[in-house]
Amino acid sequence: MERLMDALVKYNNQTAGRDRVFRLFQYGSRVCWWICEKSSIYYDDKDAVSKLKSLEYTLSTGRKLIRLGRCVESFYGALKSVHLTDLTVRLALTMAKINNALYLLMDHILWFGRAGLLDIDKQKWGNRANKFWLFSIIMHLTRDIYDIWRLLQLDAKSRLMLQTSAFDCDPLRAFVSSNESSYAHIRNCVLHTLLSPLLAWSLDHRGVALDTIKNSCDVMIPLSGLGLIDVSPGLVGICGVVSSLIGILTIADSTCRINPS
Repeated sequence: MERLMDALVKYNNQTAGRDRVFRLFQYGSRVCWWICEKSSIYYDDKDAVSKLKSLEYTLSTGRKLIRLGRCVESFYGALKSVHLTDLTVRLALTMAKINNALYLLMDHILWFGRAGLLDIDKQKWGNRANKFWLFSIIMHLTRDIYDIWRLLQLDAKSRLMLQTSAFDCDPLRAFVSSNESSYAHIRNCVLHTLLSPLLAWSLDHRGVALDTIKNSCDVMIPLSGLGLIDVSPGLVGICGVVSSLIGILTIADSTCRINPS
């Protein structure tokens, strides 16, 4: 119990952690009011829908306040990512961080508008923010696809080396090598036997798998906000809830995080 409380306190002390929790409730509120609107039981309860929409708006505004100044952090992250050795990862991460910084800058301006400190066209600035956010997510997805392709290539080479190593040794060495390889890869063998290959691979490379799922969900939000796709608020809310849960998991457990991020 004490370890759990220590973990919760440590998580709550992180600004990004609190933002993910607020984000979860924000999109959860959207799912709830959408269900209330579609449900025949609560269809006439306009007050409940209005309260849930107000809660979503309040949480959204609160998150914008929490993120004030985060654009500087993203710009600094872009400066650090230019030193990565892999060219594809370097370009994708740098572009993603630059666009995320510009998205956060637009988001800061939106907060000043909501707070009444600036007289701005909120719809126009919201669309600008969504455009930068969309491009940032696309860059992250590009990096995810590249990482998946690279890992599949490495897995194929590893299997080929294991298959050919036995033929390059005498029978006794082949037997020993085979057993050592089996011990080293026993978890993979069990997973691939009991589970589907895709699920087994995702568990082996959960950082990349979770990041791909998260970005695939996130991309629906700016696409919907810009009117590029026609989806229900409920689907957007569900995507937001899923990506928020993954975000909470990656902050709480570093082994679920893609590196470099």
